Amino acid sequence: MSKDYSLLPIAARLPLTGSAGDTVKMYTPCRINVGMWVRDGCDFSASSGRFGGSGLQFSTTTNRLYFREGFIGDDVSGGDFTVSFFFRTTTVARAYQTLAGIDSSNSIGLKLAQICFYASGAYQITGPTITANTWYHVALCKIGSTTTLYLNGVGTSVSRSLKLLVKYIGGNNSSSEGFAGDISEFTYANKALYSANFTPPSAAMSLDLFDESMSVNRNVGLLVRGYVASARKFGHIPVSRVMKGLAFGYARIVGTVKEAHLPSDLPLSRRVRLYRKADGQLIDETWSDAAGNYAFTNLAIQKYYVVAFDHTDNYNAVIKDSITPVL
Repeated sequence: MSKDYSLLPIAARLPLTGSAGDTVKMYTPCRINVGMWVRDGCDFSASSGRFGGSGLQFSTTTNRLYFREGFIGDDVSGGDFTVSFFFRTTTVARAYQTLAGIDSSNSIGLKLAQICFYASGAYQITGPTITANTWYHVALCKIGSTTTLYLNGVGTSVSRSLKLLVKYIGGNNSSSEGFAGDISEFTYANKALYSANFTPPSAAMSLDLFDESMSVNRNVGLLVRGYVASARKFGHIPVSRVMKGLAFGYARIVGTVKEAHLPSDLPLSRRVRLYRKADGQLIDETWSDAAGNYAFTNLAIQKYYVVAFDHTDNYNAVIKDSITPVL
């Protein structure tokens, strides 16, 4: 299963493209200004992008990109999330290299030639081996009480509810654990994007569904930690999902996915997409849980339709039409 990042509620997206000397712009609905990320030694290079164009290059092990204040991620609710990006390292001979994390105790990294996730004082997940000078896609995804580390779409899971907070990319607070290589297409999502093995993105992420000129409803929603330009102070702000053409609201749609069976229907975990009926715009996407239940929240009161897809290809898609969400 492949994902289109542009169609999902994203907490932060960093294409990591630009010219030498630029700061990195954080593409996000929270309207935090350019300059919240600091290039500490790393630089843009025309040869460092996964899909052509510029990417962020970490030429020495002391380089890093870091959040000026705070971090990305919600350390309060412990909810689902997905961190994903492409990377290419120039060496696999070092004891540990940090790809992304908050410090040396919480990060995705490389332990010699193995991709791994370190948290709570231990290597929680150790994945497959990699080779130098080769592009890989990595994703860390938490869904419920399971955390999975995917390399090129193939996952290794652990039955623990863990988290990854992102303050550093390509390094951490230890100068001996920086990354040497290239990173691009960095994404932090406030939901689980994957519940099974998938096909990594085959093109650069799109940013055109986000309109940073729109105002932000700050009553409910995600947490992005960072510099609040309007207040001229550092702090933690809650932000909500804002997309072009999508009116934010407080209603929800819930349902179940089941397989027709005797003597009773069987619940299924399947991909479910929500569309606005008026124009067919894809609004959100989720997976039903083991009991077949799914939910879409923070919706405006208007007509929608829901489509459930069977990734095993045993059944055709099922549509539920003309749904009005409830408060």
